[in-house]
Amino acid sequence: MNQELLWRAALHDLNNAFGGMRGILDLNPDPCKPLKERDRQRLEAVVSEGLHLVATARALILGVAQDEQPAAAGAFREALEARLAPMSSLHRCPVNVSVEGEGWPVPTFVGLAAAVCRQLMPLVAPESLRLEASATPEAWTLRWSPLEDVPESLLEGDARHRDLAAHHALVILKTRGGRLSMEGPMLVATLPRG
Repeated sequence: MNQELLWRAALHDLNNAFGGMRGILDLNPDPCKPLKERDRQRLEAVVSEGLHLVATARALILGVAQDEQPAAAGAFREALEARLAPMSSLHRCPVNVSVEGEGWPVPTFVGLAAAVCRQLMPLVAPESLRLEASATPEAWTLRWSPLEDVPESLLEGDARHRDLAAHHALVILKTRGGRLSMEGPMLVATLPRG
């Protein structure tokens, strides 16, 4: 993994997060009054995403691993929906999540699903994104729809522009022996178990 590209992506993404906060504060008509509810929610979402960026950058650049725990379908879905909420708010792209099967590695697969969603939301918004997760004894499978093709940021090769989320998704796929493919209007990530 190219450390210079990771640092550039981290600095670029954090700059965008701080710019988003400044934009919300600059648009407040009276700095002496509290923010309107919508602006307060947007600011909370930007801060939440910024904190996730810092955690992702730390893990990717410094190699800090997170402890994994297997989660049941319901717990995985709750963790994923909580992680996607601020992102969905910022991109105005709801994500409809369904999960089947047991033994979901948390937080790793929450991070993978969220990182891929981050690449897809701008392509889908203002419509909703559908994420179907299924676990069998052989593999974990994540399906996102509707899509026309694999986003360029998730294709192989170092010459592509990637944000931290794209780097994060590709690292997890590589370390887990996963692959991305298109099946009709669905982007599919298949990760073998075992």
